[in-house]
Amino acid sequence: PHFPGFTVYSGQGFWNAKPEPCSILSILIPDTGANRAQCRVIAEQYNDRFNQEAVAVQFAPCQFDFVSWPHKKK
Repeated sequence: PHFPGFTVYSGQGFWNAKPEPCSILSILIPDTGANRAQCRVIAEQYNDRFNQEAVAVQFAPCQFDFVSWPHKKK
């Protein structure tokens, strides 16, 4: 409910040199203090819900745009 759209990937991560299943949450949003705070809330909730020692949060600059389908020709 924090953001209107996102993508979840399943993967295999490593913690303390041991493999473990992981989830990667990708959210394309403007870089604002409010959005960063919401991402931290999500990470904290995930940490609590799944009893994690740590949850990584990465903010990376990118350019993005959304193209609707079907394409409307002008």
